[in-house]
Amino acid sequence: MKKNIFLLGLSALLITACGTNTKPDAGALPPSESGITLSMACFENEQLTDAYVAHCYVHTVDGNSDPVSGLTYDVSVVSNVKVLGTGTGTILTTDPITFSDYSGNFIQNDVKKTDNLIIFPTENTTDVTYLGNWLIGAVNSNDNLTLSETSYSLETTGELNYVIGNETRYDFAGSASAHIEYPSDTNATSEDELGFFYFDLVYDPELRGEVVYLGAHTSGNRMGASLAVRLELETEETE
Repeated sequence: MKKNIFLLGLSALLITACGTNTKPDAGALPPSESGITLSMACFENEQLTDAYVAHCYVHTVDGNSDPVSGLTYDVSVVSNVKVLGTGTGTILTTDPITFSDYSGNFIQNDVKKTDNLIIFPTENTTDVTYLGNWLIGAVNSNDNLTLSETSYSLETTGELNYVIGNETRYDFAGSASAHIEYPSDTNATSEDELGFFYFDLVYDPELRGEVVYLGAHTSGNRMGASLAVRLELETEETE
């Protein structure tokens, strides 16, 4: 009998965020006065009748490595990459917040206001006020976007790595999609007290072996995290 085990190739990105161990809602402290750390991971895949599901989480701990419970995150996935910038993005503290890339490719690459922007950390760009996912509110020009969310204590920052896209990719053979679901049965208090926020990445079989991008952020006093993950398949023989 064959038993298929689907393992997700993951990279947990640890980033410094805002908040304290006594204020699980991220509070009002600026990032420079706080010590929450976020990590994202996808730890198990399973096959359903019509799709595959990767079980994922955001894990939150404070500066003393104690779990921070009670935080919820808005999570997005980019499967169809329209723009990939390596060190060319800049987020600006305008009102509303804008994002630019003067290499100039947003309109040319059919970026829409409903697409998602996900910003990734590098060695020199690790502030949670801009990391993670952003919803594009308007495409102003070929090198400038308006973002829908706000961010606490944001500073204009350049040389950012990012992707822009949506959940469905197309090729000559058809299309394949991925989307985020928040399971209704993940209400175990003991797990929440350990600082885990669970979500599922649901995707079509055609995406196995492909790289997708995940971004998450809190509302209000914004904290963001991001992850690039390859959906890999491993087959194990059992008797």
